[in-house]
Amino acid sequence: MKRLSDLHRVLPALCLALVLLPACSSLSRAFGGTGLPGSYTVDEVPGAVSAAEADLAAGRPELAFDRLRVARETRGLDPALRDEVRVLLEQTSDELISELSGDDADADRLASFLDMELPRQIAVTAAVRAAALRVAEGEHRQAFKLIQRLDEKYPTHHERAAAGAVLAEAGLTLASDDGHFLGLFAKRDNAKPILSYLTIYYPSEPRCDQAYATLAALDEENGLWADAIMAHEDLLLWHSDSHLAQASQARIPHLRLAALSSPEYDQRELIWARNDLEIFLADFGPEGDTAAGALNDLDDTLRRLVESDLSIASFYRRVDNSYGRQYHARRALDNARELSAGDLIRRATEMFGETSDTVDDSAPGKDPKTE
Repeated sequence: MKRLSDLHRVLPALCLALVLLPACSSLSRAFGGTGLPGSYTVDEVPGAVSAAEADLAAGRPELAFDRLRVARETRGLDPALRDEVRVLLEQTSDELISELSGDDADADRLASFLDMELPRQIAVTAAVRAAALRVAEGEHRQAFKLIQRLDEKYPTHHERAAAGAVLAEAGLTLASDDGHFLGLFAKRDNAKPILSYLTIYYPSEPRCDQAYATLAALDEENGLWADAIMAHEDLLLWHSDSHLAQASQARIPHLRLAALSSPEYDQRELIWARNDLEIFLADFGPEGDTAAGALNDLDDTLRRLVESDLSIASFYRRVDNSYGRQYHARRALDNARELSAGDLIRRATEMFGETSDTVDDSAPGKDPKTE
């Protein structure tokens, strides 16, 4: 009776062990082991290869992969056997990467390939696939860091096109996120390092024009006018045939105006903005929303130039420099007339010292500062 009682106590544990037996390999891996030896002797490698082939045929590519990875490290193998291990490892890796990218995707496991001593093409393919999975899971920054590690280890890897696509997707998706961290920090700001990296290291990625435009928008949003202008200029330089080029060309002078906070203004920047706007309107004409914005910016630029010249003319009047006063008043009057702005025409005329009907068009034409 005692033996029967003992059997009743042991039987449930035995049944549980039988149920869990197929999962032993997964449990072993989860706790850091595979149940395989850490190394093979030369004589053991053929058996390991045969076992790996059987694993692969039975739909166990991960176990086959682990066997072959250990076998590959064995020293003193015959060249033919080493080549057999290599070919089978590549085949196994393809199947395992596909499995880890499928319904039971495991980005962490794929990313770990980059830290193993594996053939370059296997490690690279797995890392890029892991980065793509992380983007799909919303882990954009982690995907970016993984691509960075990949590029550091294999700068000229064969998956650059796919890696560039992952970076573009990560950066552009993150840039469109209106959420915040802790209610304070905009998530979209994290897109800037990703998109900057993309444009520098993956310039052939087809969406680099979008990256430049997005960088410009992010910089403009944060008041980084010079950086925003540079991003638009890069878009025009490297992607002049992009559908975004027209908007960038119009936006550059707008940003030049936005950057001028001083009431005295910087005439050099104003003149650049004016030239840019006039070239844009000559290239694309006055029709359309973008052109309407350019026309408004041109009016703004001319008004600022008038105010700037009137301010300088006022200074020359205070120091009793008639030539300087008339030179800048003349320029202010010309721009005011182009605007057809009556109030500005009146002020410029008064500064010049004549009535609007008697202003001499042969008035001083050289900048007194250059005399």
